[in-house]
Amino acid sequence: MKIKYVNVIRFFDTSVDGYGEHEISSYTDVPAVFEQQTGFSHTSFRDEITSDAVALVDPTNEFVIANAYRLEEFLIVANPYADSENQSWYKVVSSAVGTYHQTSGEINTVQIRLNKTRAKNYVS
Repeated sequence: MKIKYVNVIRFFDTSVDGYGEHEISSYTDVPAVFEQQTGFSHTSFRDEITSDAVALVDPTNEFVIANAYRLEEFLIVANPYADSENQSWYKVVSSAVGTYHQTSGEINTVQIRLNKTRAKNYVS
């Protein structure tokens, strides 16, 4: 059964400028299935809103094939509701790459775990 990748997420590659700030150097759009969790907790006399996400990205995408084992630290913009005014920015914190070990060694799934981060300025 083939996965239908209904969302598009944008991967941003960054470089560090002379002041130690990360700048957007390039970006690529990749088909994906995107799931976001938003929660609220109250501990130690403080309120906390958490917003993490998981995405399955298309393993046949050229960008994913080239970077499958080094997706950590990329920034992601996910916009599952097509609202360009309210983009959600994430940082890839881990990735799990599944392959056909017994036959071709071909990548068949790539799952990335994302943590919410602050937005960067860029021109699309």
